[in-house]
Amino acid sequence: MRVYAGEQILDDYRRHMAQRSVFQRIAGAVTAAPDSINLYLGYARDGCSAVWIHVPDHEAANRTVRHLAGSHAFCFRHYGRCRQRDIIVCRSTS
Repeated sequence: MRVYAGEQILDDYRRHMAQRSVFQRIAGAVTAAPDSINLYLGYARDGCSAVWIHVPDHEAANRTVRHLAGSHAFCFRHYGRCRQRDIIVCRSTS
């Protein structure tokens, strides 16, 4: 499990964007999911943190989401073998 504060997320993103080569910028424009990136950065700008929990499989991810659903979590993201999925619980009110 890892926790990233909102400011750390924004700092890391700015540093990453500044260090990308021309090729990486082109590849990123083609492969990036802007809605997911905007959601993630929006929560960081609102002062939210990100908690990353590594689980071995889809069922463990479902159990983790059920366990954390009563917390102040806004969104869950699961990276599966073939796809990622976002589960939006609620949107930040700031």
